Amino acid sequence: MEKPTPLEQNQEPTSEQVQQAILAIRKLSTSLSTTYDRAKRMRLTNNSLLAGSLSRLYTYSEDLFELADWLETLLDPTSSENAFKRAADEKEQGQVFSLSQVD
Repeated sequence: MEKPTPLEQNQEPTSEQVQQAILAIRKLSTSLSTTYDRAKRMRLTNNSLLAGSLSRLYTYSEDLFELADWLETLLDPTSSENAFKRAADEKEQGQVFSLSQVD
């Protein structure tokens, strides 16, 4: 505590470190989801003192899963490039719709 080790400012994570982080996030997401499912089977989600916290637990589980997916997408730049290319092609073909028309 008295002599903190300075962090290198320009150090970027390696692909392997990102993969490990993604795996850890997925495991945490699965653990939270499993905990929520067990609590639901035991009818703890009906308890007024626990229902809110358990609901947030499930929400966090979903958010972590989406974060892991997002990180995986960032590792593979071709996946996002393909989506933007497809959108540009649709725009050129006139397949663009107003957001007010979308349900």
